[in-house]
Amino acid sequence: MSNNVLTAKDISEKLNEPEFLFLAREKALNEASSTGTYGLGISAKEAGQTFPIVENPARYQFENQNNLRVLTFAEAMKDETIVTELKNNLKIGNSNDGKLAESFASFGGGIVIVAKKECDVSFEFQSELITDGSDIIVIIAENNSTLRVFEEVKSEQPLFFGRNIFAVVKENATLVFAGSVEIPAGSSYFSHKHSQVASEGKIEWYDLHSGAEMVRSLTEDSLDGPGAVSFVNTLLLCSEEHFDMHNVVRHNADHTSSHIFARGIAGGGGKVIYRALSDIRPGILNAQSRQDGRFLITNSGAEVDAIPSLDIAGSESNSSHALSISYLTEKDFFYPALRGIAPYRAQAMLLSGFLSKPLEKLPDEWQTKFIEKINKKLSSPLFRVGE
Repeated sequence: MSNNVLTAKDISEKLNEPEFLFLAREKALNEASSTGTYGLGISAKEAGQTFPIVENPARYQFENQNNLRVLTFAEAMKDETIVTELKNNLKIGNSNDGKLAESFASFGGGIVIVAKKECDVSFEFQSELITDGSDIIVIIAENNSTLRVFEEVKSEQPLFFGRNIFAVVKENATLVFAGSVEIPAGSSYFSHKHSQVASEGKIEWYDLHSGAEMVRSLTEDSLDGPGAVSFVNTLLLCSEEHFDMHNVVRHNADHTSSHIFARGIAGGGGKVIYRALSDIRPGILNAQSRQDGRFLITNSGAEVDAIPSLDIAGSESNSSHALSISYLTEKDFFYPALRGIAPYRAQAMLLSGFLSKPLEKLPDEWQTKFIEKINKKLSSPLFRVGE
């Protein structure tokens, strides 16, 4: 299939998609055409850039697991149960971001992962981005299941890509999604993650961005049942790029809780824009929300703008936010120097430990993969103090 830009109807007919998805695509295209910029002056629609609708713009490598169904998105659209699930839950979100909306309207491939009821399973896969375009990943954790997913996103060439991840977490289910993105300089990567969490369900996100691309990421969790829980963990290593990260948790039921946690390091000429919103709706009782953002700047050429926000309308709720942005200076290496540790080695240890702390709850193998990527990026001279 060529890279010509097609309409939502064209791709829906080609993939034999249900009517509700065609309508959702059309709605997304309308939203995309009515929005302009996002963040603090970073354009949402670069001149001449579009998301061409390309069939299978990414390849997925994985091994099948017991108690787990993995289908291509086209195959999933023939499954009445999955189609009904998406129809009842799929939401584009109110991101007011043209590129995120356009990426949803333009996806031409993807996979669907379904964990069966009452199972406990881990699943790893790699996404190789082949060409400009966008895809969708759908994850469904059925009642009383525990599903852990680890993804590595890679590309061999610069590209313009949109990623949509939609998660449904059923009653008493747990979904842990850990993902790392590392694609070449000159790339633009737009990510929209949205979850619907039912009663006593739990979702945990772990995202590491350490490539040389421009990143725009939006995570939206909807806690729709009593006792639902959300943990959002964002890790950033920004040396020359622009990262715009936005995490949102909406408390739509009583006794829900959330923790939005971010740690980032900015060096070189990198710029990080970080925003977080905890939204507790009117009439919601005993909701708990917490935000914690911590950022380090290694030299004067880097910049971090962090904007935490709380929208608390429910009664008897407990909400808080904490934010710190600080510079790493040569004074921080005084104590390690007393122990005979060289400055560059001490800096690598301090920065690696700073970022890896939130990973402690992940399986050891996944922690190791994350830490290897972190240490590789930290070896760049752009993160050295004063350079």
